[in-house]
Formats: sequence, structure tokens, C-alpha cells
Amino acid sequence: MSTLKYSYFVPEAVSARQVEQIVRHSLECPYCKAERTNCGVDIGWVISPLRQSEPRWICLGCCIDIYSTCLKDEFQNHPYYDLVEDIAKLEGLNVSELRKIALIHQFEIAGKNLPDNVKSHYLKKIQNLLLSIEVG
Repeated sequence: MSTLKYSYFVPEAVSARQVEQIVRHSLECPYCKAERTNCGVDIGWVISPLRQSEPRWICLGCCIDIYSTCLKDEFQNHPYYDLVEDIAKLEGLNVSELRKIALIHQFEIAGKNLPDNVKSHYLKKIQNLLLSIEVG
């Protein structure tokens, strides 16, 4: 019997070309500053509620790094915690607020995309993390 395991949830990515068609110009990822829609390698782009201003697009790599870090039980000891802290400052949020936004977004994505047989386990984990943020 195989077990499905999810370590993070991200929105469906679109191509750099699609992003440029939507926003009508090229974009640089506001977080890593390395990915651009007009460069040769396209790793994908997502809309994220982490962005507090328009456009809300970030590169898929940053989304994965942030969302996977925010889902970890040992969040503050994660190697990418400093990245999350820097992004929170950039967005004018504290780390707990940014983490909460990321977890709620993952909760919404998971509710749509997880198979029923594993949905409750992972949604429960996200809910517990959200509760720990509210209490802490």
C-alpha cells in the first residue's frame, strides 16, 4: 500500500509568456530578483496573496520555498526561515502574518486538489498550525 505525502501546496503555475500577456509587460520576481518573465528559462509563475500590492505574481521557485517553509513544524529552525522573514519585512507584515497568509492559501489549494483519502490529514495539519499561530 502506498502513502501519498504532500510537503506543501502551491497554486497552478502559468508560463512567463502568459504572465506578460496578462500584465502587458515583463516582470521580475519581487522576492528573489533573479527570475524574470523575459529571460530564457521559465520556471513558472503564480499569483500569491503574500504580495500586498499589484502585480501579485511571484516565481514558482520562491513560492515553493516560502510555502514549504511555512508548513514545517520546526518553522523557526528551517533553513529558509530568514527568507520568509525578509519577505515579511518587504511586504510590511510580521512573520506570523505572512505565515498565516501562506497557510490559509495552502489550505484553500489543498481543499480543491487533494484526493479525499488524504485530504483530512493534511488539512488538519494546516489547521493545527494556524491555531498555533493564533495562540502564539
